[in-house]
Amino acid sequence: MIRFIYLVIVSSFLLASNIFSQTLTGQLTLNPYPSPYVSDWENNPAALGSLTFIKGEGPGYQIRIRAIVSMQGKGEVFRSITNPVQLTSAVVQIINNTQLIGLSDATFTNSAYEKKMRITGRMLEGNYTACLTIENMNGVIM
Repeated sequence: MIRFIYLVIVSSFLLASNIFSQTLTGQLTLNPYPSPYVSDWENNPAALGSLTFIKGEGPGYQIRIRAIVSMQGKGEVFRSITNPVQLTSAVVQIINNTQLIGLSDATFTNSAYEKKMRITGRMLEGNYTACLTIENMNGVIM
């Protein structure tokens, strides 16, 4: 009987570790000629691009995507985190820019940049670098 209980406990841990250690990969696809207008990114699914998630089979779960955006010559200009994104049980799921971008939730680290962007409604001309991280709902990077 003790061996059976031990086997059930070990099996439960193995099952739980399989559920929580699913592999998740993402592929970012960007429009080669994106709109410079922030409102387009928030409303038009084709204005900027999409993120394709490929995960192992299993139940769905929620994630958040954290972004840090820097501009060449100005450094970091803003950072943002999405609302929870529900990944379904599907192995492949595509999320477009309207589900990812919400500059109303952005925290600007460069106030001069923020002021110009809010006045013009568009990203300033220049070269940008964006660093995206995928996190579970506890903030652990996946």
